[in-house]
Amino acid sequence: MNDIVYFSSQMAREDSLELFQDFGISANKIKEEVPDELYKYSPLNKYALDDLVHGNLTATKPALFNDVYDSILYTNINNGTWEASGEFLSQREIERLNDDTKKSDRKNSVTYQGVNRQILRVVSFSEKFDNNALWGHYANSNTGICVEYDLNSSKLKNLIFPVIYSRQTINWSKYGDPAKYKPDLAPKVSITCSLSKAKIWDYEKEWRVVWPGNISNYYKDHPRIKLVSPKIKRIILGPNFIGHWLKKKRGTGSTMLDQEEIDKIFMPFCKWVKRMRLPYV
Repeated sequence: MNDIVYFSSQMAREDSLELFQDFGISANKIKEEVPDELYKYSPLNKYALDDLVHGNLTATKPALFNDVYDSILYTNINNGTWEASGEFLSQREIERLNDDTKKSDRKNSVTYQGVNRQILRVVSFSEKFDNNALWGHYANSNTGICVEYDLNSSKLKNLIFPVIYSRQTINWSKYGDPAKYKPDLAPKVSITCSLSKAKIWDYEKEWRVVWPGNISNYYKDHPRIKLVSPKIKRIILGPNFIGHWLKKKRGTGSTMLDQEEIDKIFMPFCKWVKRMRLPYV
């Protein structure tokens, strides 16, 4: 079973649930059906517009997320050395870790591996479209948009998982050196890492597409890859959306850059919404 088949299978959910339970973390949400609708907040910029117009979703490596521990593989250094093997560690990463270890007197100290954050690609959604914090954080201070997706129309639904929030840090050391993981264990650990986040983030009510690492490796020079978007049901405008664009058009401080954004982003967005006959609120 290759990773894309495994990640989209019921087995992946059961395996991840089992691993969470092995660490005493309640993860029953994994058993829930994926919601029929999920929401994605974003600013209205050239990147968001490009995705909308071309029917794409951009999957990003977690290393670029605002949570520096997102999808991290937390483990111990074993005997101060790392061996090149498996899906997780490239030879260059092995050499870097070995070099870092030699510089440290704490050869058996706890360390953070960022490899999993580099190889996966993730698309984040929320259960909620009316979350004030998300509007502020991800939609350019309430001036952006929130897209409602109909997941029943998309095969991506099989790759969408709930994020599990916990106050506990998972230390994978008891499973041994990640560089020596057996092929059937590596994807289980990888997907479970990607679903584990600190409790402080639970207000986001996140579900995410998790795109497997071994396929993402084909895009190693591209931190973002394009996936086929589910059907869009409606566009929700941020509370300050209209005022933001009116200010750019009519404000006394408006600039040539403001006018360029109106011409290349705002007007094409309005025409696209009209052409697609999408409801917007």
